[in-house]
Amino acid sequence: RQLVRPQIAHGGQTEDEDRRFLAAVRASCLRSAPASLDAMRDLLRAFIGHHQQPELMQALYGEAHLLAGSAALADLPLLSRLTGALEGLTKILMERPQQVRITTLRGISQALDALDLLLAEGGSIAGAGAAPPRVLVVDDDEIALRSIEHALQKAKFEIVCESDPAVALKMIDREGFDLVFL
Repeated sequence: RQLVRPQIAHGGQTEDEDRRFLAAVRASCLRSAPASLDAMRDLLRAFIGHHQQPELMQALYGEAHLLAGSAALADLPLLSRLTGALEGLTKILMERPQQVRITTLRGISQALDALDLLLAEGGSIAGAGAAPPRVLVVDDDEIALRSIEHALQKAKFEIVCESDPAVALKMIDREGFDLVFL
C-alpha cells in the first residue's frame, strides 16, 4: 500500500488570509487556555491528595502537552516554551514517580501562576522572543532542582540554578532574570 498525503494548496491564499487564519488560531488558543490551566490545577490538587494515583500526573502531562502544542501552533513562542517546560517536568515526574517532592509540586503550581500572568498579557510579552528567557531556579532539594532544570533546558531557556536562597537573592540584585522559579 502506498501512503497518499493530501495536497494543501497555499498558492491561492494571500498574506492577509494567512494573518487572519493565524489570528483565529491564536484567539482560539487564548480562549481555551484558562480552562486548560484550571484543569491542570484541579489535577495537581488531586495528585497532591492522592499521589499514589499516577494517572493523575499522566493527565496533567496530557493537558500540558495539548496546551504547549496549541501555543506553538498559535505562534505564541513564550507561552509555548513555558508550557513545554511544564510538559517536560510532568513527563519526568510521570516516568519517575520517586522524584516527586512537595517542592516540585509547588513549582508546578507556581508555573501555572506564571502561565496565568502570561495569558493576562495575551500570551506574549512585548520585546520577548529575541533572546531565550533567562531563568533563575532556586530550590534546596537537589532532585527538584535538577528536574526543573532539565525541563527548562528542553524548552530552550537560559538557566541558572542555585540551592542557596541567600546566594540567589544576591544574584537577583546583580543579574537580570526574566523569571525566578522557586
